[in-house]
Amino acid sequence: FMKPDAAGGVFHLYRAQWRAGEYQVPQRLSFSNGEPGDFDPAVAADESYLVFSSTRPPAEPGKTALFLVVRKGGDWGEPVPLIDKLGADVYGIEAKLSPEGRTLYFTNNRVAPVTYPKGPETARDSLRAMETWNGPQRKIWQVDLTPLLREYGLSASAPQKCSLN
Repeated sequence: FMKPDAAGGVFHLYRAQWRAGEYQVPQRLSFSNGEPGDFDPAVAADESYLVFSSTRPPAEPGKTALFLVVRKGGDWGEPVPLIDKLGADVYGIEAKLSPEGRTLYFTNNRVAPVTYPKGPETARDSLRAMETWNGPQRKIWQVDLTPLLREYGLSASAPQKCSLN
C-alpha cells in the first residue's frame, strides 16, 4: 500500500504482513525511499513483482513513470522503468494487473494515434470518441507483460490462493 511520510507528504510504498490473524507493523519497501514519490502499486498474486508509478527519473518534471520491481528471496530489487523496456507510451498512473498477472492496465493522457486518409465524417467520429467517456484527459491502456516477465525469470500464471497464516 502507499502512504505519505509525515515530514513532506511524499508517498512511499509499504507492506504489512498478515500473520496469526492480524497485520504486522507496516514496513517501507527497501527501494521506496528518498524524495521521489512512489504510489499506485499493483502487486502480483504471488508477490514476485510489482508495478508502481513514481516521479523518479526518467519521469519528466511534473509527470510520472511506471516501474517494475522484482522480489527474489524476500528482497526487492531495483525498479526498472517500463518506458525503457516497453516503449515511450508506457507511462502513467493507476497500475492494475490482470488476475493471471500477464497484462498491465494503466492510465495516462496519451491520445491514440490517428491514421489517414479519413473522410470528414470519420474524422468527426474520431474526435468525438477522443473527447467523450472521460473527456480528453486520461485513457485506460493495456500492455502484455509476458515477454518482460520471462526476461526476469518470472512466469505469470493463474491466480494463487492467498494463505492468511
